[in-house]
Amino acid sequence: MKMFLKPFIKPNFVQQLTRKFCADTGGNIAIMFAVLLFVIVGGLAMAIDLSNGYAAKQRLQNTSDAVALFAARDGIEDQSELQAVAQAYFDEVYPNATGERIEILNISRDGDRVDIQTRNNIDTFFSSIFGRDSLDVSVRSSTTFAQQSLDVSLVLDTTGSMRGAKLASLKTSATRLMDTFEGFDNEKLRVSIVPFGQYVNVGANQRNQAWVQGRSNNRNRLCMGSRAQPLNTEAEFGSDPIPVIGNAQCGTAIQPLTNDFRALKRTINDLDARGFTYAPSGLVWGWRTLDAKAPFTEAASSARGKKVLVLMTDGANTRSVDGDSHEGRNRGAADEATRDLCARVKGSDITVYTIAYEVTDAATRDLLRNCATSQDNFFNAQNARDLDAAFTNISSTLNELRITS
Repeated sequence: MKMFLKPFIKPNFVQQLTRKFCADTGGNIAIMFAVLLFVIVGGLAMAIDLSNGYAAKQRLQNTSDAVALFAARDGIEDQSELQAVAQAYFDEVYPNATGERIEILNISRDGDRVDIQTRNNIDTFFSSIFGRDSLDVSVRSSTTFAQQSLDVSLVLDTTGSMRGAKLASLKTSATRLMDTFEGFDNEKLRVSIVPFGQYVNVGANQRNQAWVQGRSNNRNRLCMGSRAQPLNTEAEFGSDPIPVIGNAQCGTAIQPLTNDFRALKRTINDLDARGFTYAPSGLVWGWRTLDAKAPFTEAASSARGKKVLVLMTDGANTRSVDGDSHEGRNRGAADEATRDLCARVKGSDITVYTIAYEVTDAATRDLLRNCATSQDNFFNAQNARDLDAAFTNISSTLNELRITS
């Protein structure tokens, strides 16, 4: 095509045509040019004003969301107080804003839900050439802050390898986590603490329960073994009791679900390091504290609430099931039992978080990563600071606010 057109186009044709177009002020071309110029300039002016309008609307939306969140979270119910709080917040965000006229059209509360509708009338800078001196932008925001029922089980490795600085760091981080939970001011939030090693101590006060089989040689501890497969990876007691290992060593007793944060902190402070690692023992008893049926039944009152299990360990399984006891040395069997329990816990609608604390064994880290509900729920804590950050991250995730618009 270029071969045919080239001979008919002079080199300066475009320049000459442009000069002729601009010089012809007496004809239709000049009128068309003026109209075209008006449309182009007007379009640019409108685009600038619309861009300013979009920015103003986004700012108004963010401010309205913040007001709704604050009102919902603080439980403000009085209509006059709602209006006053909203107006005070807007006055702070828009202090003496020239050309900005903010109006709270409506703010109301219905149960846990707060709705707010606002409007901003902003000046236009260019669109006045079309007779439009201002632009209205309006937004709506709806926020719900509900104290949902939340049961959390902290399954904490207290084996001998945790002795010393590692256990001290765990106590510090776990206590800080309790402070954070307490600050949620949610009566429906309860926590259980399950220290584990080779065995789990369910507490000497449980010795006469129907689900306990056998007696302990230690009057202060009740170290629990495992039932025969497949019962050893099931949460419910049913009708088959769980064996006590009479001469076994186990750590601090389980603290069942409670919102008594003083009791929870006492349990954390009393943690002591002893024994070897058998993670399935901690997992199954953590699950049992979250299950509505015996052995522990505290969860029955929140059967429809959110349930979370946090497993923290500092090393690989070094013991496995041997009859009723956990005196075996088959790591493969222990890892398989861990995988089985992780799947069962997640399958019972429990969100699982896992923390590898200074774990150098890659296979154990992979085991914990796969145990978590998602990759984001696994934390590879290489030091005490990372452990603290993991607990902080988990608490932040659990303290959810939902915003709908």
